[in-house]
Order: sequence, then structure tokens, then C-alpha cells
Amino acid sequence: MASQYPVNIVTRNGLALISESIATKKNLLFTRIVAGDGTLSDSTDISTMTDVLSPKLELNSTTGVNEGNGQYKIYATISNSKLDVGFFPREVGLYAKVEGGQEVLYSYTNGGNNVGYIPDKTTPIDSEIYKITTVIGNAKNVSLVLKDETFATLLDLNLHNTATDAHANLFNQFLPLAGGTMAGNLNVLNKALTDNSRSAASTKFVRDLLNSYMTKGQVNFSGFKNAMSSAVEYDYSNPNAWWRKEPDGLIIQGGEILKSRGLQSVESSLPIRINKVLYSGANDKGPGYYAVGMAANNDKVTFYGDSNLTIGFKWVVFAL
Repeated sequence: MASQYPVNIVTRNGLALISESIATKKNLLFTRIVAGDGTLSDSTDISTMTDVLSPKLELNSTTGVNEGNGQYKIYATISNSKLDVGFFPREVGLYAKVEGGQEVLYSYTNGGNNVGYIPDKTTPIDSEIYKITTVIGNAKNVSLVLKDETFATLLDLNLHNTATDAHANLFNQFLPLAGGTMAGNLNVLNKALTDNSRSAASTKFVRDLLNSYMTKGQVNFSGFKNAMSSAVEYDYSNPNAWWRKEPDGLIIQGGEILKSRGLQSVESSLPIRINKVLYSGANDKGPGYYAVGMAANNDKVTFYGDSNLTIGFKWVVFAL
């Protein structure tokens, strides 16, 4: 039959661990679970016990869950694969310690005659799952120590799949890249051109989306060009003083100055004020293309040359 046990009773040493964990803010670690065949006498005070009466087998702890109401539930399995002598697992003791401290018997329960017999390893049995609920009070930092040979049960996998904090450490590495935290279930987009503000974009989604926008013949190519052109400011309406401002801050300005012979210098206002000149230049439009000097600064541009200039010249300034 399946074993049945009364509520776990926390020992005095266990209560002392709770107080120590709260006071020192150190981790309360549940280290192991031991089953035995000891029988309680009427005079036994569980709160004063320091060990299981007759230890026979150590259980494999698989999962620990803080239930948030001052209680901690531990899932463990009992197997006879290494048991030399069969026994009745009447008593179950939970051991714990505060990080860096000594291990003590934290809590204890005894099922008496309400437990099933566990045969030795020559009679294989299915592993039985034990659910041990114990009081932790106001202790916040509580965890379960797992052994290397511990295996996950289907129950553990179900608990993992439904846990909202599963792989929290892994997701926390990427959430800052999104500008904050994400709440609820995480959905990943793979199909290009799918719009869902509650989902995260996979690399395939981003790649396909860019290919769709940037490849000629795709439905969104014209939309991509329109989006890019809207990011550029410009005014070509005046051929004598036109300008263009790129998204990265580059300003291109140019125009045409009409002037007859005898030019010494002429000053004109720039369409857009500039801070730093990257390049400026001008050329005579007439026969021979005489060189024209040019200087640009802030909101003005100055041209100078000699009397050979004829009908005027064109100029351009690249600046920031």
C-alpha cells in the first residue's frame, strides 16, 4: 500500500535554523531526506529529536517549491535499487543547515503502521514519490540540495514547464537588451511580416523582414524607399541655393552665383547654418573655367576671384 504520514513536525534545532537564516540572511539549505523503520514510543517528544531513530535509506530529492505561505514542499523518490534489506519506512526525517553551518534534523514524521513495505533490491519496484511539506516561517532564502544521481520525474518536468521562473537566469541575460523586463508567456516570431507586439523576434524573422524590404520586386520595397526618403530633409526648389540634410547629420548645400566680369569678392547666406566644414568648392561657368576661391563658415559663404570671371559659377559645401 502507499505510505501515509502525519504532518511533519519541526524540531527545536529546525526552529533555530529558521531564526538564524532570518537574522543572518544566509541560505537555509535542505540537505537530505532519510527514511527509517523506527517506532515512536508514547513518551517521545519529536521536537527534541536530533536524528532518525533507525535510518535505512536516503531518498532522492528532486524538486523544492516555496509555496509562499510559510511552507516549503519537497518532492522526493524512494527506490530499492540499492537496498540490501527490506523494511517498513515508518519514519521520514528532513535534514537541513544554514549556509556554512552544521546539519541538523530539521523536521520529522512517523507513519507507524500506515506505511507499505519496501522489499530489497532483488524485488524491483516502481519508485514512489514522497511529498514532504514543512514549515519555514518567514525564512526567505530557502533551497534544496540535489545530488548528482538525482533524476527528474514526470511530475518534476510538469512543474518545470508550468513555472513562470524557469530558466530565469538565462532570460535575464537578454531582457536588458529589450530595454527592461518581459511579463507573461514568451512567444517568438519566425514568420516574416507577422505583427505581434507581445512576441519577440527571432533572427530568422529579422533577416526575412530586411530581405523583404531591401530586395527589388518585393511587395514592401517601395515602402522601404518611402520610409528612407522621409528620413531625409531637403529643398531643391531654388537652384541658386539648394540643400539636403542626411539622417546622420551630414549637410550638403549648393547653388549658382550669377556675376559679370570684375569679381573681387561676393558674400551669400547659406540655406542652413553649419558647425563644421568638411569640403567646399566653386568653379567658374564661363569659357576656360577659372578657379574661384571660396570660404564657408557658420551661416555665410564668401567667394573671391579675379576679373576674368564671366557669367558666374557653381558652388557646393559638405558640412556638419
